[in-house]
Amino acid sequence: MLEILETLPLIAIISVTPESNTVRFKLDDILGMAKDYNHSACIGLSLLDKNGIPDKALQHITLLLASREETKDYALQLHEERWWLWLRCNAESKTEELSILLEQLLALSRYIISQVSVITSLDRQAIGKVVI
Repeated sequence: MLEILETLPLIAIISVTPESNTVRFKLDDILGMAKDYNHSACIGLSLLDKNGIPDKALQHITLLLASREETKDYALQLHEERWWLWLRCNAESKTEELSILLEQLLALSRYIISQVSVITSLDRQAIGKVVI
């Protein structure tokens, strides 16, 4: 995984932890992490701090990830006081395939962050209104 990540132009390697097979990197100024397992690899991008996603937005994100075939390999995790969006991929992925997956992960993370602000503002507008 490290060898492939080092060849990608948008990736800046920060650190490698061999005992846990973890590579920390930056992708377009977003903190990322890749974990290499024997059967697959996971690549994650940091979304927001742990208080940055309110419960209502978290419900929407979880529903989005669970309901779409295209997002079946994605997961949201609270790790190191931040919300992370993870993507499971084949450990045998080639450079071009991994580059495409990283672009998709980055696009989905940006979409989720934009939706958090939309959902939060809609939720604030609904506070105090009586629903009949």
